[in-house]
Amino acid sequence: MPIGLDPHFYQGVFMANRRTNTYFADFFRPAQVFTTEDGKLIIDTVRDDQNVAVAVRKNTGTNMNTFHKFSQGEIEPPLFSEGFPISAELLMKRQAGETQEQAAQTSARNKLLAVMAKGFSICDNKIQRAYELMAAQIFMTGKIELKDADGNLVYDADFKPKASHYPTSATLWSDANADPIGDIEALCDQVAESCGDYPTRLHFGKAAWLAFINHPNVKAALESDNRRIDYFNGQGLQPRSTNNGNVQYMAVLQLGTNQLECVLVKHQLKNPQTGARELVMPTNKVMFDTFGDIESQTEGPNLIRARTKVQRLHEPDRRVADLLPSNGEITSSDGMLQYAPWVNPSEDGKAVMGMIETQEVFWPQYIDSWAVLTCL
Repeated sequence: MPIGLDPHFYQGVFMANRRTNTYFADFFRPAQVFTTEDGKLIIDTVRDDQNVAVAVRKNTGTNMNTFHKFSQGEIEPPLFSEGFPISAELLMKRQAGETQEQAAQTSARNKLLAVMAKGFSICDNKIQRAYELMAAQIFMTGKIELKDADGNLVYDADFKPKASHYPTSATLWSDANADPIGDIEALCDQVAESCGDYPTRLHFGKAAWLAFINHPNVKAALESDNRRIDYFNGQGLQPRSTNNGNVQYMAVLQLGTNQLECVLVKHQLKNPQTGARELVMPTNKVMFDTFGDIESQTEGPNLIRARTKVQRLHEPDRRVADLLPSNGEITSSDGMLQYAPWVNPSEDGKAVMGMIETQEVFWPQYIDSWAVLTCL
C-alpha cells in the first residue's frame, strides 16, 4: 500500500484558495506533446500560408511542398519552484479560527497538514501569476523573457512574429486626424490573410479604449449603415462573464459583415523584481485575436501549455512521506493543475520545508493567429 495522502487532498484546497484572476493564461489549454527520454518537449511553431492542395494527373508525381515553419526543437520548460518553512513553534500556536480547546485536541500532524495546504496554495497563486505574465509576454511581444528575483534572464524564447502583426498606427489616435476604424479594419485584414481567420475580439488597454471611443472620426464612422457599436449597458446585450474583475466586456463593434467583441483589460501584476504594480496589457495597445470561444473548442488548441515531469533524485524522507500525495503529484482532471510537492525535515528536527515545483511552458502553435496594434 503506498504511503501518503489521497492525491485529491490538496486539489480541493488549491482550487478553493485560488486568487489569481488570470486572463491571458486562460487562452492556453493543456495538450499532450512528444517528450524525449530526458524529459524535454518537442514542439513546433507553424506559419501557415493558407495554400490549397491541387489535383495531379495519375502517375505524374507528387506536388512537393516547402513548409514555412521554424522549430524550436527540444524544449525544456522553465522551472518554477516555491517553498516555505514551517517551524515546530508555529505548530504550537493556535491557528486562525481555532479555539484553545480545539487547539489542544488537534494533533501536530493535522496542524502541519493545514499549514502546508495553506502554504502550497500561496505558492500556487504566485506560480499562476507567473503563467499570466508568460502568456501576456507571448501576446504583447511574440517572445518569452523570464527573469529571476535579481532580474537576470533565466529563460527565453522568440516565436519570430511577423512585423506586420505588430504595427504602430501611422497617425496616433490622440490626433484628431487619425483613423482608428481604418487601422482596425486594416489589421483585421492582415491577420485574416496570414492565418485564414478574421479576428473576433479586440482587447484594449485603458488609454487605447478611451482614445478609440471618444475619437471624432470613430463617432462619425459609426453613424454609417454598416458600422455600429452596441454597448453592454442595457441595450439588450448581456456582458460575458470572466473570472477577473479587472477585465470587462465593453461592446460589440460591427464593421460591415464582421463583428468584434471589445474587451477592456485593466489587469495588473506585481513586477517580481521591483514589487511595483504594472499593467499586463499596456495601456496604449489593442490586441486582435481569432481564438473564438476557448471553452467550446472541438479541435486542437492553437495555444498550448505543456509540461514535463519534475525529476527527483531520491524518495521523500519517510518521516514526512505521509504528508505528500501517494502518487507524488497534485493534479486536476482538466489538466490545468499539476505540481510536484516536496517536504523535507530540517536536520535539527525543529522545522519542515514545504515546496511545490512545476516545469511548464506556454506555446503558440500558430504564431499568426493574433496581432497587436500600438495606437498611442
